[in-house]
Amino acid sequence: MLHTQRCDEGIKQFFQEMYETYIKYSMNPFYIINSPIKSPAFDQKAALYGRKYLV
Repeated sequence: MLHTQRCDEGIKQFFQEMYETYIKYSMNPFYIINSPIKSPAFDQKAALYGRKYLV
């Protein structure tokens, strides 16, 4: 699959933002490692970054 340079940069930015969000969430002392993330705030961030970088 071919992507334009701009599209590649958007994908990279999306995953960087999501990685930072995941790290912040997983540093919570109440988070159980390898458990599913069931947070509306996390879902909202994922949707926000998807709209921002992937559309």
